[in-house]
Amino acid sequence: MATENRKTTVIIVGSGLTGLTLALMLQQLGVDYLLLEAYDSCTPNVGASIAIQPQGLRIFHQLGILEDVEAIYQPLVQAISVDGDTGKLHLIETTEILKERHGYEIGYFNRYDLLCVLHKHIREKERLLVNQKIIRVDTLEDKAIAYTSTGDVFEAQVVIGADGVRSTVRNEMWRNAEVAGAVPEEDKKEIICDWATCFGVSDYGASLPRGQVGSVAGDEYNAGWMVGKDGRCFSFWFFKLPEESRKITYNTIPRFTKEDHEREIARGKELLAKVPRKNGLHIDFDQLYDQRHPINSGITALPHFVLKKWHYGRIVVIGDSAHKFNPLPGHGGMNCLVSAATLINCLQESLGDKLKSSQVWDMAPLNEAFTKVAEMRVEKVKSAVESSEDAMNTMGWGSWYKKMLYKVLVPTLPNSMQANDATTVIQGSDALHGWDLPDVPHTVLYADEERRLKKKKSATLSPATLLLTATATAVGGIVAMRTMQKHPELLVNGWRTLQSVAV
Repeated sequence: MATENRKTTVIIVGSGLTGLTLALMLQQLGVDYLLLEAYDSCTPNVGASIAIQPQGLRIFHQLGILEDVEAIYQPLVQAISVDGDTGKLHLIETTEILKERHGYEIGYFNRYDLLCVLHKHIREKERLLVNQKIIRVDTLEDKAIAYTSTGDVFEAQVVIGADGVRSTVRNEMWRNAEVAGAVPEEDKKEIICDWATCFGVSDYGASLPRGQVGSVAGDEYNAGWMVGKDGRCFSFWFFKLPEESRKITYNTIPRFTKEDHEREIARGKELLAKVPRKNGLHIDFDQLYDQRHPINSGITALPHFVLKKWHYGRIVVIGDSAHKFNPLPGHGGMNCLVSAATLINCLQESLGDKLKSSQVWDMAPLNEAFTKVAEMRVEKVKSAVESSEDAMNTMGWGSWYKKMLYKVLVPTLPNSMQANDATTVIQGSDALHGWDLPDVPHTVLYADEERRLKKKKSATLSPATLLLTATATAVGGIVAMRTMQKHPELLVNGWRTLQSVAV
């Protein structure tokens, strides 16, 4: 006998940063949801670090988890860039500038620690279902149906793909859309994957200052380190891929073997051993890489892209499924949070009271919400993705021109200008609507604050408002004149009333 499909309002696919944060948002709104995770844990102790920036901390502040997040992240104290040719150190002092501008610190932490904080704040853990690998999603007029590898079937009004760069939900969205010819040509094109990285968490770092972030810039490489709260050191070896490997599709993102990883780390050690040490470089890269924890170390390709269309029917993709950043400047995770918040904002605006009160969501307002998410985010994310890739090419000397740019700009550019790229990305972000806005002093307005200010000014000063007022006054005068012509006794009675008041 076939079992009945399990029904909910929203299905979230994937339990990373984006998925768990979406679950927390829906929980606080009182929206029925289920989260489906392909693996056996929502908080696997794998991966390395996540950067935290003001736009993300602002959202965590709204969600009421800022204190727990602050307890686990390491604020950035000192940023260093080392010229791989000369060994010369350059200090990049932007931390206080960015905090003054945006109200919160820049920092970083272990990915696992952040997932644990998010997981802790999910009240009904039974909504988080593990070992549920999505194999098919159908979008219908009145519902979406998700099928998993276990044979389970789930029905919902919306399926949100938060399942990362190798997204199954994205593929299923395209499969559904292809029938209607609704996949934009731009989204079918090849994507670029110029870089890859070996990442890890190392015990090397006990003698290094907490909060120090540094990197060595060399010809088609960048070797980075970040010293965390407990002396653990997050390590990175960015390297440029061969020319023939750089144009790929979403389904042919390069994968690497253990041997590839070992070979690339050995090459990195060899190159870094040639960097002059007489100008202050103090990192022992052999020890940094040798002391990495195997479970937290790996190698991954770094494609970058932004989808033009993020939805079809009742399927929508968000986070790394829709936009992928080079991680060097640390913008990827925070843009996932902002995109998630924007999705929730647009659903609230389009569905109104039905978001919480109804288990049936009409297709028209859903389409409106999903379309608006892309309208609000695509161009901003494109700019941030391009900025991140540009930073990678500059800090990794991706070309002779970028190498010269590094040697001219990094030593001479004022700190305020060094901070401007980050400010552009941070300020273009939205907070959650309907939640209290944090009362944190900052000098640069966020995107939602700018819109509210413009709306307020428009309402009080716009020519349209003045014209409307003048028109209303004129119409009122005309109506009054016609009334007096038809009923002259009203004018006489009004005059007598004024006389009596004056007396």
